Amino acid sequence: MSPTSSKREALLREAHHLFYEHGIRAVGVDTISASSGVAKMTLYSHFDSKDDLIAACLESVDEKYRSWLEREVQDRTDQPAEQILAIFDALEGWFESPRFRGCAFVNAAIELPEVDHPAWRAIHNHKQRMRAWIAELAAEAGVAEPKQLAEQILLLMEGAIITAVVERYPNAAQNAKDIAGHLLVAAGALPSAHRDP
Repeated sequence: MSPTSSKREALLREAHHLFYEHGIRAVGVDTISASSGVAKMTLYSHFDSKDDLIAACLESVDEKYRSWLEREVQDRTDQPAEQILAIFDALEGWFESPRFRGCAFVNAAIELPEVDHPAWRAIHNHKQRMRAWIAELAAEAGVAEPKQLAEQILLLMEGAIITAVVERYPNAAQNAKDIAGHLLVAAGALPSAHRDP
């Protein structure tokens, strides 16, 4: 990694940490510069504005989050229908982390209500990529309407995330997993006698 790339990554990493911990609007570029050890002038050589930094930060988070989740799921099982259920096991572990503050994309959408903000493209892209991945798993599992199931699973995921952050209730993931299991049974991807271990 070149020094230029290294500084950019340091800025993105620190921006995400600070935005996630304290909120996007509460953190300024001076704080990000000081905390990352990267000069403010260098920050602006990589990002035209704080808004551009926010958008780039969310794109970076999207890539890392999806890589983490896909790896967690693949490590648990190689069966597509079971992989969909394993999403909720991975979420449960995340919910139990003391640093858990909910979904960075939902948080950004709440803090940045202006839909023309550069961050909104990153927010939409993340949701579309998640939906496409789940639909792919559903299709591999033999679901007749994989896009519809993906919408339902994504709703369960987001509902579980919000419940976990608002109520400090990690078991929200397993409750959502139970509902997902019923959806997969109804879609013919799992036998009706399926029970979670």
